[in-house]
Amino acid sequence: MRISIWQQFSSNHSANYTVVGIFESAEKASQAGQVILEFMQALVDWNDNNNIFEFYKAHGWIPTPVEESLIQRYKIEWDKPLDWGSSINVPGRWSIPIDDFIRIFDKIVFVSTPISDATWQTGNQFIQLFQALGGTSARDTDLGARSIDENEQESFELCVDISCTAPSLVIAEEAYSKIRVLFEGKDAHDMPWVIYHPKFAEKTDGISPEDYWEQERIYFQEANAWSEFYKAHVNKKDISGFGSYRDQFFKQDEKVRDMIYRLRSDVDFSSGSAKRADLHIELQALNARRYQFGIPAIISWLKASGFTGIEYKFYDIRHQWGVE
Repeated sequence: MRISIWQQFSSNHSANYTVVGIFESAEKASQAGQVILEFMQALVDWNDNNNIFEFYKAHGWIPTPVEESLIQRYKIEWDKPLDWGSSINVPGRWSIPIDDFIRIFDKIVFVSTPISDATWQTGNQFIQLFQALGGTSARDTDLGARSIDENEQESFELCVDISCTAPSLVIAEEAYSKIRVLFEGKDAHDMPWVIYHPKFAEKTDGISPEDYWEQERIYFQEANAWSEFYKAHVNKKDISGFGSYRDQFFKQDEKVRDMIYRLRSDVDFSSGSAKRADLHIELQALNARRYQFGIPAIISWLKASGFTGIEYKFYDIRHQWGVE
């Protein structure tokens, strides 16, 4: 039986990260992204054809031959192998599309760990690789404990600022109202950019945006009805086995509900702020749940809504270990 390497290190203290490479042009970002996509595909192929544990047993905790080839080509320090490389494809369990966690958008290349709690590392390998490929970088690290990266004394919070100009006051007001609700703590907020998810057609099995909105309307209608019932009865003693009542409210196909939930999670934002002055809107310090989908989606929506002068900036905020 083959066990993926992430399971060896995984625990409640393992982590996730996103590293973005920022380039001078879309052409350079595309070139860099292709290098990483080809490298990752080669790593998946190598893992499929080799026993990773036997390799480490024989050689120690060192980069695989695929990684070593990249190290030599770009003269970078990559002394530890990716500890999540073999979690991408686990025969008999799952296979994660590479373009789910490595994506190219405009002048940006996104690299994210493919699954939750996938790593004990912080993306240092890709920081170096982006630099070798001619870009700058920023990252987000979601750490449950100190990483195994040597000399790592910081965690990182990836933020994105976006500024743009609306074609009219009506559009500015409407877009601003949709964005502002993100940060008001409402679960059932409208996110019109969800249909601009980079993999919308694939993840919805090709349904039209109109059909999606109808399904989302049902999704919210059922959720709101359940919420109202719950709030009206939760403090009363006459209900036992409360979960059994859910079936009275949720009639929508479970696969459709799951699709809507996943799509919305992909393009949602956990924090940030927005301000508006006439036609001009600024989004500040956005934290995306999945940067590789959320940022392209909201920018594509702004463009489709007629906004111009769209500019964005990625940066990370560093937090010292043990310092609030």
